[in-house]
Amino acid sequence: MARRGAVGPVRLAKRTADRVLVTLFGPRWLQFRARRVWDRHARTRSLEATSSHDATDADTYWRSGQRDWGLVLAVANKAGLPARGTVIEIGCGLGRLTRIAAADFDRVIGLDVSPEMLKHARIQANAANIAYELVGRDGRIPATPESVDLVFAWTVFRHMSKEMFGRYLDEARRVLKPGGCLAFEALIRDTGERANPSTSDANTEREYDSEELEAYAQRHGYEWAADQDPLFKDIFYRQLLPELRNRGKTVLVITHDDRYFHLADRLLKLDYGQLVATPKHEFNFDQPVLAAAPGR
Repeated sequence: MARRGAVGPVRLAKRTADRVLVTLFGPRWLQFRARRVWDRHARTRSLEATSSHDATDADTYWRSGQRDWGLVLAVANKAGLPARGTVIEIGCGLGRLTRIAAADFDRVIGLDVSPEMLKHARIQANAANIAYELVGRDGRIPATPESVDLVFAWTVFRHMSKEMFGRYLDEARRVLKPGGCLAFEALIRDTGERANPSTSDANTEREYDSEELEAYAQRHGYEWAADQDPLFKDIFYRQLLPELRNRGKTVLVITHDDRYFHLADRLLKLDYGQLVATPKHEFNFDQPVLAAAPGR
C-alpha cells in the first residue's frame, strides 16, 4: 500500500532533475518551465486557469475583469498613483483586466510568459492603446527605466518562486517613474501552516504572512502603503459570496470577523457546543477598512 503523501520514483527523479536545472540556469529555467505550464493551460483550460472563480461561462469571466480592475485601481489610488499615462500588467493571461485598464490609461502593456495566452489576448481583448508583449527569458520587463506610472499583477506572484517574485519586484522598480506604484495580490496566511512549496514545484500556490511579505517588499526597495488583507476580505464577503448566492448556492461561513455578520442571511452562534440562532441587532458592526498596496 502506498503511503499517503509519498512521492513515486519517477516524480522524485523529475524533481531532482528540476532542482539541478534551477541551480544551473536560474531564472531562465524557471521562466521556461512557467511558459510550458501556461501554454498548456491556454490550450486546454484558459478561463479556469486565469480566473477559476469566474469561469462558469464566458460572459461571467469577462465581466469579472471590471470588478477586479476596480479593486486594483482603488489600491493604486490609495498608494498615491501620480498619473494615468502608462500601465503594465504582469501576467495578463487572456487580457481580462488589461482591456478594462485601457479605458483608464493612455497606454497599456500586457505581459505574459505564455505566447499562447498572448495569442488569445490579441484576438479577444485588444484595443488601440494596448500592446501585448512577452516577458523576457530572465523575467525582464520590456520597458525603459522610469517610464511607467503603474505596474500591477493579479493572482500572479502566488504561482512563482520567491526568486522570480523578487526579480519582478526589481524589474517593476526599474521601470516605474518616481512616485509610481506597484499593486499586486498575494495569498496571506497569518495563522496556521502556510503553503511554502520548493522552487522546483511549479503548481502549488505560495502563501506569505503579512510581516514576511512587507519585509520582502522593503528589501527590494518599496515602501509598504497598507495592509492588503481587509481589501480581499471585502471581495470575499461583498462580491464572491453574493455571486454564489445568486447562483442558488448555500454557503456556510465560519468566521470570527463580526464586521461582516450583517451580510449573512442567517446568523448562528456556537454557544457551549450548541448552534443558536442570533438576531443581528445583538452585534455592533464596524465598517471594514479598505487599504492596501505596496507603493514606491
